[in-house]
Amino acid sequence: MNPASKLIKRFRLDRALSQKEAALLLGYEQSFLSAIEGSYKDVPKKYFVNQVIQKYQLTQDEQQQLYDAILRSNRKLIIPPKSPEMVYDLIYRMNEQIDHLSDRQIKLIDLALEIEG
Repeated sequence: MNPASKLIKRFRLDRALSQKEAALLLGYEQSFLSAIEGSYKDVPKKYFVNQVIQKYQLTQDEQQQLYDAILRSNRKLIIPPKSPEMVYDLIYRMNEQIDHLSDRQIKLIDLALEIEG
């Protein structure tokens, strides 16, 4: 589940709203909210986010959490055009295996990203 979907669901549950009640409050169909919360739809657009902020009466801290989660939920990767071929190969290999990476592999990749180049 992407971070934004998880957080939107948590905000709803924290407010003791059913998915149907929340969808009505936000002005959307329940199926749309279900797709957002289930990570089946891309990160919601600005209007939806504003509805969540207003209707759920999010605090400043919750709003910041939501914006951060939306940034981390981007599923599209843009490779700079002048990247070396090695980068393209790495991204291709990662994409092929992304659904099968173990927690240990993810931690190792994360650790490697912390190394200064």
